[in-house]
Amino acid sequence: MTSLMLKHRVLRVNRTAAPRIAASLSLAVLCLATSLGCTQRVADFTGISTKNIYAKGVDVSALPKAEGIKGKDIRFLGINANIKDALDEALEKGHGNLMIDCAVYIWSAPFVSGYEVRGTVVKVPYKKESTTSQESGS
Repeated sequence: MTSLMLKHRVLRVNRTAAPRIAASLSLAVLCLATSLGCTQRVADFTGISTKNIYAKGVDVSALPKAEGIKGKDIRFLGINANIKDALDEALEKGHGNLMIDCAVYIWSAPFVSGYEVRGTVVKVPYKKESTTSQESGS
C-alpha cells in the first residue's frame, strides 16, 4: 500500500483494487453503449404481405384481427437483415397472411441493426379464382 498526504490526511490506495475498478467501469460503459439504440420510421403500408393471397371483393375490415403485432429481423451489423423476414415473423405471430396499417422501422444499435414491422394482422381466407370466366370465353 502507498500513502499520500492530502491536507493532513493520509489516503491509502490499494493497488490491486484499481484494475478491478477500471474493468468494472469499462464493462458498465460497454453495457450502456450496447443497450442504446434508435429506430427510424421509413415506410407506411395500407396492406402488405409476403404470401400469395386473393383479396378481390374481400372486406378486410370484417375479418378477425390481431392488432399491435411486431416482427423484427435484427442481425449483427445488419448483414442479411431484410423486411421480408421481419414481416414473416409478424404474420406468424398474428396467425394471418396479410398485415394492414403497417409501419416499417429501421432499428439500429452499436454492432446490430435491422428492420421492425408493426401493424394489424388479418387472415384472408383462401379461395380459388373462379373458372366461370374461362368457361364462358370458350
